[in-house]
Amino acid sequence: MNRIKTITSTLIAGSLALASHVASADISQECILKGRVDQSRSTDAGQEVRVTFHRAEHGDQARCRINKGNTKNRVQFKARPEDKLQELPDGAAVEYRYIERNNGQGQWQRLNTQT
Repeated sequence: MNRIKTITSTLIAGSLALASHVASADISQECILKGRVDQSRSTDAGQEVRVTFHRAEHGDQARCRINKGNTKNRVQFKARPEDKLQELPDGAAVEYRYIERNNGQGQWQRLNTQT
């Protein structure tokens, strides 16, 4: 009886690990980016808001391949309207998560803001 419970537990744990791997398998890149809102450069350039990122870290589901010196590995920051970056003061610290899927589609999610 204990052997059957052990086998069942092992199968369940293995299935959960496989399901987790499959769910993240379509993510080719995940980055946690930290930066600051730069309102002065935004108004000079005629843009609503500019964020200058100064740090990129690997995410939990995939490695981050963003490289400042390599144009091939750059991504374009696209804030969502609900992030309301224009309401943040100049110099506010922001943290974003960037996920790129295998099909090349990118998605930005704001994680944190400090004013």
